Amino acid sequence: MKKPAFVFTVLTVLFSFSPLLAQTMPDPDWGEHQNVEAAMKYWLSWEKSGPDTNIAEARAQGFKEFTSMRRPQGFLVQSSPAWTQVGGSLGGAVSGRPTAMAFSKQHNGVCYLGTSGGGLWKSTNFGSSWVFLAGTFTTNAIGGIAVDYTNDNIIYAGTGDLYTNNDQEASMGDGLFKSVDGGLNWTHVATTGAVGGAVNQVILDPVTPSTVYATANDGVHRSLDGGITWKKILGIGGATTHMVIDPNNPNRLYVGGAGVIKRSVDAGATWSGDVAANIGGKSTITMGISAANSSIVYASVGSGSSGNSIGLARSLDSGTTWSIVTNPGGGYMSNQAFYNNACAVSQSNANNVIVGGLDIYTSTNGGTSFPYYTDWRSAAGSGNYTHADIHVLQYGGGFLWALTDGGVFLSGDNGKTWQSRNGTLPTLLFVGGDADANFTFAIGGAQDNGVSKTEIPSGKTFTEKVGGDGGRCFISQTDGLTVYSTYVQASLQKSPDGGETWDIGPRGDNNVIPLGCPLLSEGVPFYMYYDVCESDPATLAVAGGSNVYYTNDGVASLNQIPKSSQIAGGPKTVHVPAADPNTVFASNGSTTFVTRDPSNGGWTKSSVNIGAVSDWATDPTDANVNNVWVSIAGYGSKHFALSTDRGTTWTFPAKNLPNLNMQSIARAPNGDLFLGHTLGVLRSIDNGVTWEALTDGIPLAQVTKLRVRGATTQYLLATTYGHGMYSLDITDLPRTINPLQDVHNTAPSSSFSISSIVPNPVMRGASATLTYTAATSGPLFAKLYDELGRQVKLLTNEYVNSGNGSVQFTLPNESGTYWVVLTEGGKSLTRQIVVQ
Repeated sequence: MKKPAFVFTVLTVLFSFSPLLAQTMPDPDWGEHQNVEAAMKYWLSWEKSGPDTNIAEARAQGFKEFTSMRRPQGFLVQSSPAWTQVGGSLGGAVSGRPTAMAFSKQHNGVCYLGTSGGGLWKSTNFGSSWVFLAGTFTTNAIGGIAVDYTNDNIIYAGTGDLYTNNDQEASMGDGLFKSVDGGLNWTHVATTGAVGGAVNQVILDPVTPSTVYATANDGVHRSLDGGITWKKILGIGGATTHMVIDPNNPNRLYVGGAGVIKRSVDAGATWSGDVAANIGGKSTITMGISAANSSIVYASVGSGSSGNSIGLARSLDSGTTWSIVTNPGGGYMSNQAFYNNACAVSQSNANNVIVGGLDIYTSTNGGTSFPYYTDWRSAAGSGNYTHADIHVLQYGGGFLWALTDGGVFLSGDNGKTWQSRNGTLPTLLFVGGDADANFTFAIGGAQDNGVSKTEIPSGKTFTEKVGGDGGRCFISQTDGLTVYSTYVQASLQKSPDGGETWDIGPRGDNNVIPLGCPLLSEGVPFYMYYDVCESDPATLAVAGGSNVYYTNDGVASLNQIPKSSQIAGGPKTVHVPAADPNTVFASNGSTTFVTRDPSNGGWTKSSVNIGAVSDWATDPTDANVNNVWVSIAGYGSKHFALSTDRGTTWTFPAKNLPNLNMQSIARAPNGDLFLGHTLGVLRSIDNGVTWEALTDGIPLAQVTKLRVRGATTQYLLATTYGHGMYSLDITDLPRTINPLQDVHNTAPSSSFSISSIVPNPVMRGASATLTYTAATSGPLFAKLYDELGRQVKLLTNEYVNSGNGSVQFTLPNESGTYWVVLTEGGKSLTRQIVVQ
């Protein structure tokens, strides 16, 4: 959400002495996209620390390794704990940033939604409910989607996200995927070398659907055989922004991007120069065209110098000549042309043209005038509300759709009034989160959606408590009242009452860092790293740009730890152990340091370089803090290390970790270790030697923070960047390495049950039917595993009503023993099936 204008003014003045922040802020929401360079550096620091430089290739290999790991629950367990969603969307009206939509021509209401960090989603009722589909993708960054209009079982999904940076973990693509079963299972049909590192659109020829176009960060690519083989037909420096096909003449293509508008009249075999060369200073461009009169072509044009909109350009002669018609609102992109620029035209009326930037403007006279219909400052849920920062405007299924920084919105009257379609879409991009010691409430900080709170387990949505961008969060485990979070850069926020109200701070901007503190001018990462002592919420350490800062008085003061210059290159992460609030650990991206005297400083450096430590764990009962466990970021890194001498030396005992970017670590009181990474969560019960995947009930998701919380019942809380939050009851997780040796047998829930699987045994390649009873309405999915615990295929993934249901599925062509795992609402049921 956006910050009030007066807060923006104060913050700009206060931080103007920082070289990184001295530039003019584009709009009142001083959010992630307002300083995209800083955000890029932040995300790059997580993954580029390892020796692997081909991240897409490394991540694809890590995906294979992770998805082939054994399930830990044990296939003889009738009923086992599974992940359950915490919260959901924000107020039932706002969620994370989507990137693309596509619609079925055969089934009314069926639509697909791609998101920046939350993968691909499907709805059968125009977005009233959604289910997650991209369980077999190697990345959750979706850039473009297309549905074959002659057969809606055929779907294309291009990966990557041009709105940020295609080298980032959260937005880097892995080519293009294709489904032939309505989005249930997917085949990787094109690499990044074939279609670019970040696919922005997938477009089908309106006459021949096997002709597929992909616009990407390096130009336009085309396939003539349904996505199997590809050829680059247009190269554009920078990033291709947008392409449209003349719906009445599919040989005529228009591409806008990197400051030019190009046209082809032979399906991309040849291209013109810049047909709109008379419009100077243009940079980002989105296009629009209507079947009602395709000689009229529109382009929403952003400026490369001011960052604002130049205006709506129009051609009345099939793209031969262009002129600016008007600039709605005097600059509707709010100095964010690189980030929010959208255009759509009604297919039934070429005069109905819509543009979006910060808000949405609608014209019914070909762009001559644009009434202002939406206001991001309105109350969420009101008819004139859509979240700010409009990325895509698109007609589909008889409606107009807007994809924004706060999710997806629908209009049935050409943009005059809007409805949220985010009620069941849990795609908030959480940078951090936490829960109280009793696991009664959770707090999360999300990209452009502030700091929000939800009750556990009764809360179905989050409620925003602080606007803007939210970062890492901490809840006191001693009083349940003291809560910390961050805004962007050198900003620390604090609440005294469980996140309900927040300290206004000395500047009146919710930043509690004391006036004059040198941290304010050190140029910290975009989301500042800090750590609070779990036994004393008044004690915390902050990783500044050059120094480590420390307080034991609840940030009434915040002082440099002397001699922090010994941490060459500056601190990247810090840790204050619960067992000793006077001990502070730090890492600098290659090795670790520790001090036991934060008042006088003096750091002991590790004798081993271990890489970029992303997170820390210590034993709260270890008074000497000898035992330390860390996750290590980067592909090709060691991923995990432990020390038994307070970080002086480190060992790397893990035998089977997948090559994925490890971002978080947590330790349970019983000694179990958990690692959060690019695609999910791992557990070790033998101090990090062997690891197993915790996959039941949680989608493949980039886990940014793990916390073990709860008293009698212990839960693992996973904060994700694109899938909201999930929790797992770890109290009764079977403690076994080999699932086939686990004979624990718990009676299944009477309300959630598997009635039968018939036939069983079944012949190879034949079909079987699973009948079940669902306890509640919501997402339900089933997976098939082989006898080694490796996932074979996804059988169903749908939003169901409570009560009886069935799933028909096809068995593999290999004989053997398999297990069907059905998951719903925090419970997984397992049944064996024999293939003969």
